[in-house]
Amino acid sequence: AKPFLLQPIIELHSEDPLQIDGHLLDSKRYAVIGADLRDLPELEEKLKKCNMNPQLPTLLIAECVLVYMTPEQSANLLKW
Repeated sequence: AKPFLLQPIIELHSEDPLQIDGHLLDSKRYAVIGADLRDLPELEEKLKKCNMNPQLPTLLIAECVLVYMTPEQSANLLKW
């Protein structure tokens, strides 16, 4: 939504297909999604939308979220 911040991303991906939709940025190189990690069905849906293949090695980065979740929610995420 901020042209000043969006321009470098568009330039970096000038030759790649790039999808930007709300809290989602999906390109050939990586995907950035916004998701509530307590809502695993929503997380799975967003990852599928980015064509994530669960059979391939994948790095998921979550920013300091487990400390804000209940132990049960954290355990469910780790079990998932």
